[in-house]
Amino acid sequence: MRNQSRRGNIVIFLCLTMSAIIFLLNILLSAAGQRAAEHDLARAMSAQIRATLADFNTECQRFGLLAFRSEAAGLDVFRDTLPQNLRNTTVELIKMNQLTQSATLEKQIIRFMKGRLPAVYLDNMICRLRNLTMSKQETMSQIKDVEEVPENLTSSFIDDNGESLEVLLEQALKDVVADQLQKAAKSLFGDAFDQIKDKLLTEIRDNYRNFAVGTLGAASDQTIISGENEPEFLPDPTDLIRLAGQVDNLLNFSTLPFYEKFCLVEYVLGPFQAEVSNRAAEQIVTGLSDADQAFTRVKNFLCGIRVIFRLVWILTDQQKLNELRAWAIALSGAILAATSGTTIIDPEPLAYILALGQSIGGALEDCDALCSGDGVPIWPGQSPVNPDTYYQDYLRIYLLIMPRATVVSRISQQLEQILPEDCYTSLAIKTTLHGEAYYLEGGYIDG
Repeated sequence: MRNQSRRGNIVIFLCLTMSAIIFLLNILLSAAGQRAAEHDLARAMSAQIRATLADFNTECQRFGLLAFRSEAAGLDVFRDTLPQNLRNTTVELIKMNQLTQSATLEKQIIRFMKGRLPAVYLDNMICRLRNLTMSKQETMSQIKDVEEVPENLTSSFIDDNGESLEVLLEQALKDVVADQLQKAAKSLFGDAFDQIKDKLLTEIRDNYRNFAVGTLGAASDQTIISGENEPEFLPDPTDLIRLAGQVDNLLNFSTLPFYEKFCLVEYVLGPFQAEVSNRAAEQIVTGLSDADQAFTRVKNFLCGIRVIFRLVWILTDQQKLNELRAWAIALSGAILAATSGTTIIDPEPLAYILALGQSIGGALEDCDALCSGDGVPIWPGQSPVNPDTYYQDYLRIYLLIMPRATVVSRISQQLEQILPEDCYTSLAIKTTLHGEAYYLEGGYIDG
């Protein structure tokens, strides 16, 4: 009896233990299934977001912007990625941050332009220096064409053979070539010069062959650079990779408000105007949809500025003002004589009227030159430091004066007319599983 009682207790204990173990196993299996379902769900949501963002609108890319079309945001990838038992899950697709919204568009433009802005200004500076050099060369050539040297005024540096100092210097220096520099280097370093050169070339060749085989998958006997057509200088690929990383770090920087305003201005004058029309900047400056009307209004603004510049120049130039006063006195006397003394005009106001007339005439000539692409000096008079200004410079000033929000909103208005459909920069997926809500969001980098 006692043994049967013990066996019964053991059986009861084992039954209770097995029940607890089975219960725990069911809990663990349910949790594992829940985790697996969550993993599949997250993977499907992520795949759908990546697929939607990858299908960006190429029309937006022309303007340096990243956005996907509204019709590209579907659920096909999400359904295909999920297991069969989860494909009936309810899903909500949320498209966010429409491209033409001012806040979204401004971030996209700044992202596109903040790394390019220094290069834009550097290119402008190089173009200005080139134009300045060309204008000086043209002036010097004109002076040489005008000047005529009499035959009896010969140079004092002419010898008996009729050779000038320029010819003598040319003969003395014509033999100084690169070969002389190499000979000088060999005389300093001896045989070590050739050894150093050969060692550097060998290291450069080996580095590039390793780079071609290991990274690009080229055959070892068919490297990118052959021994016959090897350039004189090749950088180390590791240095190039390191340099690319440094460039990425340089371009990933925070911007100040004034820097961002310059980004907006140069975006309008550069990529945006190149893709829209030649008068896109004028349309943004004036807010007019008609390109010809916008250009006419900007030209009127430009004439007004040039009239002010020329009027201030005349009024501050005492010699010019005295000449106008003399003309005014003569004109007043002529009117007095023609009217037999019945009409008397004060010469002083007449001088200022003549100054205004000259300013308007000169301003119209300046506007015609600027609109045709020529440069016009900032100050009308002769000055040792008087750089030329161009039509783009005045547009740049207009855009800088305009409020930042106005510039962005007018860019948005033009994009709404160009883009055929709504475009977005962010996407979110919201779904539920076993009473739990899941949410995943993704989008393009705005800054």
